Amino acid sequence: MKYLKIDDNSGYLCSIGWDTFANVHKITINDNDEISVKAFNGYKLMTNATSIETIYHDSLPVILVGRIESSLLSVLFINDVEDDVNSNVFEICKISLNDSEFSTHAFHPMSIANLVSSNLITIGTNHIPYMRLITVHLPTISEILNKLKEKATSEIEYNEEKTDFKHVLSKIGSEIELKQSFTATIPIFRDSIISNLNSMAPQDKYSSALIFSRSDLDNKKGLWIIGDDGIIRGYDLRTGKTVIELKTDEGRIKSAFIGCNKYSKELIVSCGAMSKQIKIWV
Repeated sequence: MKYLKIDDNSGYLCSIGWDTFANVHKITINDNDEISVKAFNGYKLMTNATSIETIYHDSLPVILVGRIESSLLSVLFINDVEDDVNSNVFEICKISLNDSEFSTHAFHPMSIANLVSSNLITIGTNHIPYMRLITVHLPTISEILNKLKEKATSEIEYNEEKTDFKHVLSKIGSEIELKQSFTATIPIFRDSIISNLNSMAPQDKYSSALIFSRSDLDNKKGLWIIGDDGIIRGYDLRTGKTVIELKTDEGRIKSAFIGCNKYSKELIVSCGAMSKQIKIWV
């Protein structure tokens, strides 16, 4: 589950589950501290999801979802309208993580990180024996709409100068089928790969790959990679090198959190699968 903040009193809870649905719930807290929950119509994927990330892309709320048996990354739009019945989540495009146009299932995404202050997304894969890091550039909403216009069965009109993208996407959302299929109506963006690097983080078929974007501290833009060997690696995507290693456990790190507090601009919390210990780095 990921949380996408709208303002201090509201946000979207975006989740994936074994029911193959991507779901969104809007949480709102009013002036009396009363909490209301608005459930959106979910989007059904063809296979189980493996990873999720939420971002604002061109000021619009979107969800990035990876799933098993596919190296295509799905981009979903959160269609938040006043009418609760028509508030939904739907796919607007796919991004190919595989340079081979005729092979979409050699690997699949296991974790997604949004690089700080950019439209670059890095994906941690399920490659064995080492996770690979594939960085792609997200197409703009205008580019996505142009592709949708080419494939749409009904006419899509919008004024690019006014950037009324939300209105157009909401109109599409009221007509679209809320599930994936083998039809070619959803555009696939290829040639979006910026880099494909070996993370040197070992993993096997039982691994749950985890990567997090580093905070924009002293312009150190990169990733934290949570390793199966008990090491958290600080990785520089510009050079393709590991710049720091934090030894936390003897075995697999099951989960981790990257954040900050009043004492540190970058705080790491990790939990060992074997030791059952929580360790904190500042």
